[in-house]
Amino acid sequence: MTTPTNDENLPLSGIRVIDVATVIAGPYCAGILGEFGADVLKVEHPIGGDICRKYGTPTQRGDTLAWLSEARNKKSVTIDLHRREGVEVFKKLIEKADVLCENFRPGTLEKWGLPWEVLREINPGLIMLRVTGYGQTGPYKDRPGFARIAHAVGGIAYLSGMPKGTPVTPGSTTLGDYLTGIYGCLGVLMALRYREQTGIGQYIDAALYESVFRCTDELAPALRHVRPSARAPRADPQRFRLPLRPFPDQGRRQVGRHRLRHRQAVRALGRGDGPAGTGLVQPLRRSENPLGKPPRRERNRARLVRVVDPRRGFEAL
Repeated sequence: MTTPTNDENLPLSGIRVIDVATVIAGPYCAGILGEFGADVLKVEHPIGGDICRKYGTPTQRGDTLAWLSEARNKKSVTIDLHRREGVEVFKKLIEKADVLCENFRPGTLEKWGLPWEVLREINPGLIMLRVTGYGQTGPYKDRPGFARIAHAVGGIAYLSGMPKGTPVTPGSTTLGDYLTGIYGCLGVLMALRYREQTGIGQYIDAALYESVFRCTDELAPALRHVRPSARAPRADPQRFRLPLRPFPDQGRRQVGRHRLRHRQAVRALGRGDGPAGTGLVQPLRRSENPLGKPPRRERNRARLVRVVDPRRGFEAL
């Protein structure tokens, strides 16, 4: 059991965060910081507030479930950054801030007279997280960023769906936003550590597609070394060498087997160990499995599937 804590005991207690971002990566990062004790101030537009208030399923209080989730642990203030007076108020907040989270298109803060160079001059220790679809530089920097598009550009949609089928959204449509929020939070924490050592702030350039691309397993090196298979079953012998697909039973549980747990797997199935029980041949070691040559374990796949799911046999792959 953990010891109850108050805000003063949390690791980010005393850190001041300004959240001027909206849907969803930037606010998610600020929310994580708030969960660990940071004092988060949410800056909203005077007319209508943050658009996330109306994003998602509405509640009886008028806000949406998405807003109630992402606005936790935050205080709100309205500032019109399109007006000179609003810009001056914002600069006053920056003077005492530790972290700024924003996710406007590149050039938006610059248009309002709030580029990184100006903010850093106001507060040399400021840490600024900038979230966009494709980064602050490069040929795509001016394009709007949406997580669904980032899933395609980053490659995870390429891996999702049925073989020879259309790429699909992997789970939540906002997965890329949340991944980038987490990576952005890691960047902020490292920048806080750097400032602790040097007194100098930094800005973090986080792109949605990069966060997605980092989570595509072996796709990146596969593009260099072998030809990757799009939307292939997890049991594809050219990828993972053994059946990792879900096998339903009457309790709707799922079964998976790691290649390093062959003996434990067959024992758990109550079929003995090796040929005396399942007839499953002990798989080759990695050193005996040169790239491109099907290993002995592939002969076991049909037998293993019949043991786990006799109704479907090899089709379960």
